[in-house]
Amino acid sequence: MPETRDIELAVEAAMIRRALSGKPWTFDEMSQIERGTPGAEHWWGRHADRTHQRWRRKGWATFTRAGRAPLWTLTDAGRAALGGANG
Repeated sequence: MPETRDIELAVEAAMIRRALSGKPWTFDEMSQIERGTPGAEHWWGRHADRTHQRWRRKGWATFTRAGRAPLWTLTDAGRAALGGANG
């Protein structure tokens, strides 16, 4: 079984790939990425939540509302910090 830190890194890498795709995401989509990562099936989105909130606090992610659902996107600072091209 992989070590916890290895699983966390795999989850975060998958979240970064998804965020850098340029398509808005919901928090539930990021939680599903975590639950789909081998070894993290029973984490219930905890690491995804911590990662997502860290991005928000650093100003790397912002949201707009579509009805009741917040749709998140990376800011220019977030794309730069996570390895994507600016703007």
